[in-house]
Amino acid sequence: MTTASKSTHVMASPQQVWEYLRMRASIVEWWPNCAEATEQPAGANGCCFDLTEKVSGLKFRSRTEQITAEECKAVQLHLTGDICGDITWRVSGENGGSRVTVETD
Repeated sequence: MTTASKSTHVMASPQQVWEYLRMRASIVEWWPNCAEATEQPAGANGCCFDLTEKVSGLKFRSRTEQITAEECKAVQLHLTGDICGDITWRVSGENGGSRVTVETD
């Protein structure tokens, strides 16, 4: 069950967006409030990293593990720790660029 969803159009191909999303350290550049991302040994289903987010002066730490991924289309992540839940990123071609959608549970 999706509780929140946000979508935007970017002028980059789905492959370019996918490659950028795969660079876990880049998350601090584009994810609001993300202060730090540290790559961890891969889990059973793929990538794993620790996130530190700062919100209203408070720090929240979470372990983020990949659940599923469909190359250049979608990746589902599961968070545990101070912030828990699932996040799904979807990427699709649109108007010479890409539609990027994030859904949270």
